[in-house]
Amino acid sequence: AELAACILPDTHNCSDEVLADRFIEAIEALIVDLGLETRLSQVGIEQPDLTMLAEAGMKEERILAWNAREMTYDDALMIFTQAF
Repeated sequence: AELAACILPDTHNCSDEVLADRFIEAIEALIVDLGLETRLSQVGIEQPDLTMLAEAGMKEERILAWNAREMTYDDALMIFTQAF
């Protein structure tokens, strides 16, 4: 929501939820406009690498501490699998 207010016009009187949604939409549109890859497989990651990525991700305690939800290895693997 804070970032949306910095880069998007007409953000006055919007709730944080609306601002966050608008920011996500703007970033998704930018990704499409730039033709950026959106899948791990498009940037050279292979399916067997997903378990290693999930394991490595679980070691990033500094990042996990700020996550709003508790993250398990299975959660991380699911995220990487969906991004593959």
